[in-house]
Order: sequence, then C-alpha cells, then structure tokens
Amino acid sequence: MPVLLTCALAAAAPLSFLAAPYSSRIAPEEIAPSVPLPAASLSEGEYKSALAALMADSQKRPGVYVSLATLVSRDVTPPHAAAIVEVLAGYIDSTDPLETVVPLKLLGRCGAAARPALPRVLSLASSSFAPVRLAVAEAIGGIYYIPRGTLSTCPPGVTAVLIRLLRSDPDRGTKRAAAVALGRSQSMSQEVLIALAAVVGGSDVPVALGGLSAAQSLGPAAKLLMPAIKTRLADGESVANAILALFAVGSPQETVDAMAQTLSQTNDFVVRQTLVYYAAQLPAGGKDTRALADAIKPLMEVQVSNNGENATAEDVNGLRASAASAYQALSGDTKTTADALAALVRNAKVPLTVRRSAVTQIGKMGKAALDIPEVLPALKVALSDKDSTLQGAAVAVLFKFGGPAAEGVAPRLSELLLAAWKGKEDSRAYSLMNSLYRIGPRAKTSALPVLKKIIAGEPKGSPNAQFAQLVLEKVSE
Repeated sequence: MPVLLTCALAAAAPLSFLAAPYSSRIAPEEIAPSVPLPAASLSEGEYKSALAALMADSQKRPGVYVSLATLVSRDVTPPHAAAIVEVLAGYIDSTDPLETVVPLKLLGRCGAAARPALPRVLSLASSSFAPVRLAVAEAIGGIYYIPRGTLSTCPPGVTAVLIRLLRSDPDRGTKRAAAVALGRSQSMSQEVLIALAAVVGGSDVPVALGGLSAAQSLGPAAKLLMPAIKTRLADGESVANAILALFAVGSPQETVDAMAQTLSQTNDFVVRQTLVYYAAQLPAGGKDTRALADAIKPLMEVQVSNNGENATAEDVNGLRASAASAYQALSGDTKTTADALAALVRNAKVPLTVRRSAVTQIGKMGKAALDIPEVLPALKVALSDKDSTLQGAAVAVLFKFGGPAAEGVAPRLSELLLAAWKGKEDSRAYSLMNSLYRIGPRAKTSALPVLKKIIAGEPKGSPNAQFAQLVLEKVSE
C-alpha cells in the first residue's frame, strides 16, 4: 500500500469513521472510495475467498476497509461474520504497524464474532507502536462489550492485559482506551476497580475521563470509585463527565449531597455552571435536596469577581438565571426565585439573552409568580424595552397569566407605538405593531385610535400605512 494512503488510513480512519472515542468526525468516503463487498448470497467459503482476493489488492484494500466499516457493527452480526473476522485477522500481523491499526479497529466493531481472533489481537498488546496498543485496547472493548448489569464474559487473562495497559502504558491514549474497555466489558473485580479509582483520582485528565467513562458503564457496581468521582466534580475539565458517572454509580441522595458539597466549596465558573444545569434536571422525589438548594441560592446573586478569571459578565448573569431556575425546582421557594429573576429582567446592563431567559422562566413559574410584588413591574419594564424579542417574551408571559396582568399589555403597547411613530423609530414601530397583530381583537380598544392616526399621517401606500392597515383589520375582527 502506498505510504501516504497507509498513513491516512491509520491516522484518520481509526480515529474517525471507525468510531474511536476521542476524535473528530470524518465520513468514510473522505478516506477512500468504497469498494463493493462480495454478495451476501455466497457460501461462507466463497465469501471468504472473494473478500480475501479484494483485500490482497493493495489499491482496493482502503475501499474495502471503508465498506466493512459501514457494514460491521457490534449490535448486529453481519452475514459471513466469521469469514470477515478471519480475513481481517490476517492483516493485523502486518509487518507495517500503521496498517495493523485499521483491521484491529474493525475487529473491535465485530463484537463477540471477533473472539476467535483474540490471540492475534493480544499478541500486539506489547507493540512498540502506541497507536497499535491503543487499537488493541479498543478492540478488546468492542469484542467483549456487554450492557451494564450483564455478567462479564471477559477472561481474566484479557482483563489483566487491560489493567497492565491502564497502569503502566506510556501512552495516555492507550491508558484511556484501556479504562473505557474495562467498563465496556463490565470487568469489575477489586483489582479493576482499584486501578480505575487510581486514574479517576489522578492528575492526568484525559486518562481520568476514560476512567469516568468506565464508571458510567459499570454503574452502581463501581461504588469503590465514588471518592475519586467526587474529586473530579471540582475540576472544570472533567465535571461534565464526572456528573454523569456520579448519576450512574451513586444513589440519588449521594448524588445530590456530592453536588451540594462541591458547589458550596468551589468558585470555578465551569463547575458551577455544569452542576447548576444538572441540578435543574434532577427527577423529583426520593431525596432531600435542601442542602443542594442552599448551595445554589447564593449563585442567584453571584458576581464576576468570585467566578474565576474566565467568566464574563454575560456568563455570570446567565449562571444567575440558571441558578434561579434550579433553585425553584429544588426548593419550591417561589418568592426568592421570582425576586432574583425580576432583578435580572429590570437590569438593562444584563445581556438581552439572559433577560429573555429570565422572563421565560418567570412564565414557567405560573400565576403564583404574580403574587410576588417585584414580578409585574419587571415584566412591564421588559414590555417597554426597545428590543422586540424581550418585549415579545413579556407579552407572551403576561397573556399566559391573563387577568389584570394581560389587560394592561395592549394599552401599554399602543402608547409605545404612538411614541415610536412620532419619533420616526420605524423599526420599533413595526415591532410594536407586530405585537399588537399577535394580540388581535383583545387590543382593539387601545390600538384602533393609534393605528388610524398612523394611517392618516403616513403617505398613502407607504410601508407603515400598509402594515398599520393590516394590523387594524386584525384587531377589528
């Protein structure tokens, strides 16, 4: 095989279309044009001979790999799986270590069907070439993959190879792949769990992420990893993975308590943002969330100065809005939540995206939010804002609440429309007329005089006059 194409297959294919876990996405056809595989209707022997002939052609082999990558999945055993495995196994003994990587990856995708090739796969676990060792670990993870809660079928000798790679391989990618493979194979002996706990709690973040992936795969059986998982919650680079591992391994109460403890001790913005997001997603019932709610509550008032170096004002204000949503979900404290959201809505220095989000969250709280004195004035501020999207959000919430809150919307919009038209703020006037159009006949009393004034005061046939006429007809229905 030409050197450049070999390198492309070894470097790009295994790390992309063969679904290696830490890579960018590259479509198979970007590596090489696919080559049609032998017909599935052939006998096993005929299929094997035909596939072997295709693979023997160095010009066609890359395209055969592409076609096999499309065909083979551990979830569905393809026709002639045994023949495919046998042919692929012949190419992992290649004298070119670069070319060995691709068939190793494909064998991993064959799942249990590739177990007859295991001796050849394991023979490469001590290769001097790191991509080969990484591919071996990934292949084992595919060959012995089983769902969580299923008894592992991975032989102790194979598990021992993965533990050795995890503990002592000089390549971090291989170590990470070994950790992932231990999880995928449901290997959960004491030795495995101790080795995984060491990397999850270690200083090498990419390897720790592999350990967290394993914990997520193993679920509650990986309780030994809980202390290490909790330490990763406080790390901005791994918190998103750690929280998923925590959900998988810990009980609901352990999860809530760990989140609360971390939030009460950290000022890392990414950690705060991630934990607050997941706190709002927690299912109701079965746990005491008071400590977590108490840890989130101060974040509704948090400032840039205590959120680390990389948090902007927009980031922090977004965190405040998210914290209010999570706090409401956990505590049911409508007043505290509504006060915090109303403060964001009223503050013109807060980014519009955050103010809109706060208005929407107030709407989700329901009519009970109107019992909070700060809410209605804040919504009226949003209603009067020059930004049409913020104004539209306020209109939607006020009409959702109905009653007196909704009754004041059309008069206020009509008043603002008249001022905008007189001030020749055409874009604002258009936005306000659009809001009145959406309100429809409920805006008739207050909007009709203003719309008639605009039509009379604009040149006949002008865009403003035409749109005002359209709105007038709508509110008059």
